[in-house]
Amino acid sequence: MCKQFLALDRQKIDVRTMTYPIEKLKDLYVQVTGGKLSQQEATILLKRGARKLKPGDNWAFTRDAVIRNPGLFQLSHSASLSILENSKCEMLLMKAIDSRFVEGEDICEATMKVFEKNCKLYEYIEVPGNHFLPLTNPTAVAPLINRFLLSNTNVEIS
Repeated sequence: MCKQFLALDRQKIDVRTMTYPIEKLKDLYVQVTGGKLSQQEATILLKRGARKLKPGDNWAFTRDAVIRNPGLFQLSHSASLSILENSKCEMLLMKAIDSRFVEGEDICEATMKVFEKNCKLYEYIEVPGNHFLPLTNPTAVAPLINRFLLSNTNVEIS
């Protein structure tokens, strides 16, 4: 399956796709997020999410391979939970307060219970902000991530 994803990620952009000047792509990103992203933040996301097409000044969204080909991973919730039962890692789950759960709250709660039961270390934190919090306010999340990463070490946070 990994080979399939890598192949999808390397796919060439169809030159017949809609193309735009880079400034228009930034405007579209800001617009579709309801203004939750600034022009500067849109620029950061476009470094991975857009490609310059030759010749000229046209750019195109690349989109994530999973979004472009959603049929690859369509597991039921019970199948997903079965897979997650094997999670033994350390897990920090941050939820932006102003961001909704993608799935229903009941499914999210069931998933979090699986993590809590099986993960070596599990922590759930709600953080003020929206879905783009790590991008829009990294100073709010960085200390939480650092604390979590260092919590199983003998290193002190200064």
